[in-house]
Amino acid sequence: MGSTTSAKSVGEPSQSKLQEALRAHLEASLLPGDTPPDLAALGEAAQYLLAAAHTRKPGESLVQIESASGARRRLRIAIINDDMPFLVDSIASTIAAQGIAIDRLLHPVARVVRDPAGAITAMAKPGAKLAEGLRESLIYVETPRVDARQRRDLLEALQATLADVHAAVSDWPAMQAAMSADAALAATFDDEAAALLGWLGGGMLTQLGHLTRYRDAREEAVLGICRGSARELLAEAGYPGGEGFPEVEIWYRDQGGYNGAITAPMLQYLQAEYEEHLGIEMGIRVMPIQDWMQALTEETNNLFLSPYEYDYIDPSNFFGIFYGGGRHDHRVPEYDELVAAAGSAADWEERLDYYAQAEQILLYDNVSVIPLVHPIQTFVFAEGVSGDATIPTDQGLSASSRLTPYFYTHLTVEE
Repeated sequence: MGSTTSAKSVGEPSQSKLQEALRAHLEASLLPGDTPPDLAALGEAAQYLLAAAHTRKPGESLVQIESASGARRRLRIAIINDDMPFLVDSIASTIAAQGIAIDRLLHPVARVVRDPAGAITAMAKPGAKLAEGLRESLIYVETPRVDARQRRDLLEALQATLADVHAAVSDWPAMQAAMSADAALAATFDDEAAALLGWLGGGMLTQLGHLTRYRDAREEAVLGICRGSARELLAEAGYPGGEGFPEVEIWYRDQGGYNGAITAPMLQYLQAEYEEHLGIEMGIRVMPIQDWMQALTEETNNLFLSPYEYDYIDPSNFFGIFYGGGRHDHRVPEYDELVAAAGSAADWEERLDYYAQAEQILLYDNVSVIPLVHPIQTFVFAEGVSGDATIPTDQGLSASSRLTPYFYTHLTVEE
């Protein structure tokens, strides 16, 4: 039967035993030549990884990223999946592509038993055999600390990578069969092409995707990472090539000035993108600002285009627009709680953490807002003009683009 640690009761001792089992797995996953972390560090890693893995459905990928303080400021990443190929290399490459160095990566694979709700009830100890449960990949990564925007970009990149890995692994047999079929077809008119496909299909290529595309833009046999395209999703929903899709309009408020000048090409761009990539014809309606605001508040349309400008350089200026009961009557309780917590937090890094979580809900979970473009403005300061107001942030924002009180109080002019 093997040896397991069980968490059938919810007491602290059971969680301690699970944590100890996972700590042993982390220690056993060290590769020759790796500098082993001390027991306290392994215990902290096990606690963090176990909390992230606590509840999971079969086939679900979990990614958790957290800034950690203490003796060493660092970023901790927990990634939990069904055990499958390509995970470690894909994850390491994704992190490196974000310009982030990996200080530590541990990858234990353990047989885990979960209850019908997905909560962990038992975990096999290293080397033990257990008939129950499934093999799960539990990856723990430490990197240097990065800012909130980089964490959000990293989370998005890791989620996309894991989706690709899942697609490639689940469709692997079908892709191998498709390549064999292509080789057999090629043999009827080109022996060299058939030989090449046979050689690649014999283990000389890690195939990630497959599709057959026709001159009329039709696509068939879409497998692996290719099957996540927008057109494929539309076809699965019953709208192949956008055919039969309900009428779509984007509404814009009529206004002049700078905003009025830049929105016309943006509307035309969106219209062309919908047609090119989705096969959907999108209409444009320009309306008086009062009617537009009322329609937005009453949600009488799905797509609205609107420019926003900040009044002062602080995240609260933008996030407050969508705070419950505010300017647009946007009501998402989880979002409101995070924005409120950010507003009352005294520490800057803590505020950014709250805003990063709120941004995840606003842009990805609820998809309330889809950012399109950010204008770039150029300013030339005369010699003798200096101060914080003239220096842009890492994101290129500067008080000089708005004549705010900050601009006047943080500007020095030498006579």
